[in-house]
Amino acid sequence: MAALKNPHRHFHRLFIHEKGNNQEIISLARARHIQVEFSDNHVLNDLLQPGAVHQGIVGDVKMLAPLDIMNLLKNIERKQTATLLIAHKITDPHNIGAMMRSAAVFGCDAIIVSDKGGVNETGALAKAAAGALDSLPLIKAVNITAILKTLKKHGFWCYALAEGGENFLHDTSFAEKSALVFGSEGAGIRRLVHENCDATLSINMQSGFIDSLNVSNAVAISLHHRYISLSD
Repeated sequence: MAALKNPHRHFHRLFIHEKGNNQEIISLARARHIQVEFSDNHVLNDLLQPGAVHQGIVGDVKMLAPLDIMNLLKNIERKQTATLLIAHKITDPHNIGAMMRSAAVFGCDAIIVSDKGGVNETGALAKAAAGALDSLPLIKAVNITAILKTLKKHGFWCYALAEGGENFLHDTSFAEKSALVFGSEGAGIRRLVHENCDATLSINMQSGFIDSLNVSNAVAISLHHRYISLSD
C-alpha cells in the first residue's frame, strides 16, 4: 500500500494471488496504470528467494532514487525541529527495516545508513519496514564521520547511543535539531564516528543478567524519548 501510494516508486508489474481479496490494492494499481497479473502460489514463490513470505502479493519495482544529504538539509532547513537516525555499519536488513519503522512512527526526517558494508533496498528490508521504506527518506553515506561534520555545521547536535555513555537517555534534554547515531551490535560505533558526536547516551538497564538490547529495540526506546522531549 505504501509503495503504491508513493509517486516516486516505479512498478514494472504487480503480481497478486488469483484467489486473494485485495480489491483496494488492485484499485490503487490500476489508478496508476500498473500492470496487474493474477498468479498462483507456484509463480509467486518462484519470483522470490526461498522462504520469503509474500502474503499473496509481490511487486516488481525499481529501487528508489537516492537522496543526497545536501538535498535533505535544504528540505528541512526551515524546520524548527528535526530528527535524523544514523545507522553506522548495521548490516542486517531486518534491523534496518525495524529501525525505519520506528523512525517513521516517531516522526524522523530521514535515516542515514553506511553505504560501504551497509544494506541495500531489498524485499526483506521493505517487509520489516512495514511501509516506512516508501515514506521515510533513506540516505546512503560513504563516510559517516563527514556526514556528522556536515550536520553540525547545519545546527544539528549529534548523540551517540552506546554502553557506558556519560548521560542516561531519560535524563537528556535533546537539542531542537538532533541526530541519533547507532552502531552495529558487534563492533558498535567506530572511534572516529564516536569522537565526532557531541554526547554519548546510554539506556538505563534494570537487569543485571541482561545488559544489552537489540539495536532496533534501542532505536525505538531512544526515539520515544526524543519524541517526548519535543512534546514537553
